[in-house]
Amino acid sequence: MSDCLIRTYVVNGFLDSGKTTYIEDCIYNDFFYKKGKTLILSFEQGDIEYDITKLKDYRCDVVYYDHGDIRSFITKQIETHLPDRIYVEMNAMLDELYPVIKEELKIVFTTTLIDTDTLSLYATNMRQLLQNMIVESDLVTFNRCNDNKKLEPFAKLFKIMNNKATYFREDPSGYHEKAFGIITPYDLDQDEIVITDQDYAPFYLDALDHPEHYEGKILDLTVQSEINKDSSVFKAGRSVMTCCLADIQFLGFECDNPSSVELAQRMWIKLKAKGKVKEDIYHQKRLVLSALEIEKTAPAENEIIIP
Repeated sequence: MSDCLIRTYVVNGFLDSGKTTYIEDCIYNDFFYKKGKTLILSFEQGDIEYDITKLKDYRCDVVYYDHGDIRSFITKQIETHLPDRIYVEMNAMLDELYPVIKEELKIVFTTTLIDTDTLSLYATNMRQLLQNMIVESDLVTFNRCNDNKKLEPFAKLFKIMNNKATYFREDPSGYHEKAFGIITPYDLDQDEIVITDQDYAPFYLDALDHPEHYEGKILDLTVQSEINKDSSVFKAGRSVMTCCLADIQFLGFECDNPSSVELAQRMWIKLKAKGKVKEDIYHQKRLVLSALEIEKTAPAENEIIIP
């Protein structure tokens, strides 16, 4: 890994998602140019070109990658321009690009821009490329979006891809607001909540963000058991497809195991448990379950949950 200490900002997105305009706006609307030099490494050239003349006034240089070894290109441009910070305009079609950027530069923030008009197309046909960007992102902005309802069908998908990222929508006038929240399909005011197959993904995501919603609640759900070395505790969860069949994750919660119940790895069970909030080793509040009833059952109709 490189010892490069230059702060680097990565901007992801498919072609014509607004990356060039976003990077220019970032440079024009801060005062960093008074302190140091900026270098834009562009790995994609869209319809909108950088205003190189204006950027010069902000002590900013732009270089375009054409072909050849990516590491050599980066090293050469740093040695030539001696920047104090770097913006990288990514190319989603270059599979090898991000791993090299991650090794060679000090990434401090990653933004992904998504054109809402083409979101459905990419989510359906190019989901792996989309996930590659989302999992590395700190901020995801859905631009050209005049109605949050357009994003609702994708809420679970994106939250599962990266639950830690911040999601915003930007309408054509430039107004920003939170893109979506997870709306639970069940009544949180009930003392006992039944979690169906369709409910599991929003339940899991809501419990990550708001474990307090389930403090003291009785939860009924069909899950699989993942056995740990400590036989008194297991993980109760479901397999969720975050991208494609090659990317399935087991998403679940720590659950205590009554000594009278013998579980096997990935056994299907009907679980009735009481929710508790517990701090993990990182002092983050997490939902854990305390089993009240465990009963072996047949596999769920849909063994893999597809958000």
